[in-house]
Amino acid sequence: MKRILFVLLLNFCAIAIFAQDIIIMRDATEIEAKVLTVGVNEISYKKWNFQDGPTYQIDKKDVFYIKYSNGDKDIITPFNEQSEQAKSDGNSNAQTFGKYIHRTLFSSYLESGCPFTAGLAGPSFNATFGARFFDYGFAGLTVGMDVLFSTRHQYTYYNTGHAEYYTDDFGTLYFANYPSIMVDLRAFLPLKQDFSPFFEFSFGANILLLESDLFSDVPVGARVRLGAGIEYKRFVCGMGYDCITLSGKSLNMGYAKLGVKIGYMK
Repeated sequence: MKRILFVLLLNFCAIAIFAQDIIIMRDATEIEAKVLTVGVNEISYKKWNFQDGPTYQIDKKDVFYIKYSNGDKDIITPFNEQSEQAKSDGNSNAQTFGKYIHRTLFSSYLESGCPFTAGLAGPSFNATFGARFFDYGFAGLTVGMDVLFSTRHQYTYYNTGHAEYYTDDFGTLYFANYPSIMVDLRAFLPLKQDFSPFFEFSFGANILLLESDLFSDVPVGARVRLGAGIEYKRFVCGMGYDCITLSGKSLNMGYAKLGVKIGYMK
């Protein structure tokens, strides 16, 4: 009979022990409790040995984990730590190409370069304003100016009746056109963070300010540009094919450019 009572007492003690929740603090102290709620920042509970007493609240940042009466454990992560983790994850995703799902960056570029042919070359200046989509595409409007100079020596013969001589006209202005207005489309292929090769297609119109021997009838004509380049952080370089068409004639050129992305906003 005594043995039976002893076994029943042990079972009762075991049930009493496992029927309570235990709150383990970060300083290793333990609280025997009946957990009521686990909120965003606080945990409310009643003392196990005084469940008719007041309700207590403690900050989640001070709690390591809760061991419930059924044996389950709840590891506590305070709200501020969750926020920092989410922020960290967001930054990680924001720095990883291919993880942008709904994102548009309004950006602009300032670029200078050199269109050229076998006998012509000169500086060009362009400003592009547009938006980059999903990190893989860009569409914008480009305005700029191109100036071409002769790159060959052109000798002119003069006979004044008293003397004969030649003049060297190297560097004479051949023609200038301004402005150029084009739609600029770019397709990016991100390989690493801040490093993206791209293909570029631009089309629009040119206005010829100074008439030339090549174009002398119609001052406005079409322009097409096709090329490729690399964007590294804020820097851009590229090269390709450039064509100006006026009055049924075309000027086929190559071009090289360097540029900088001057900003964006999300």
